[in-house]
Amino acid sequence: MSTDNSNPPVDTTPSVDTTSLTSSPIERRDSLEKHLLTRPDPQDLKDRHILLDTNVAPSIQAMRQKLDRQRVSDSLKKNLEHRPEREELVDRHILLGDEQAPISQ
Repeated sequence: MSTDNSNPPVDTTPSVDTTSLTSSPIERRDSLEKHLLTRPDPQDLKDRHILLDTNVAPSIQAMRQKLDRQRVSDSLKKNLEHRPEREELVDRHILLGDEQAPISQ
C-alpha cells in the first residue's frame, strides 16, 4: 500500500490567534492577516446559523427576531385553541377509545 500525502485532510476547526498583545506590531499584524485569510465566508456562517440570513439592518435584527418569535407563538396558541377534543378524535377513529385500548400485560 502506498500513502498519498498530496491531499492532506482539511482542518475545519477555527484556529485561535495566540500571538501576544505585547509582541511587535509587525508580528501582530502578520498574525491577524493570516487569521483573516483563513476565516470562514459569510455564507458558511449563515449555513451554520452563526450569522442571520436576512436583509434587515443590524440595528433592527433583534426586534425582527422578537416579532417573528411572537408571531409563531401566537399562531401556535390559535391552533391549540381550535384543537379538537378527545371525544371528537375517537368518533373520527383517529384515537382509540378507552374500551378499544390494547391490554398491556
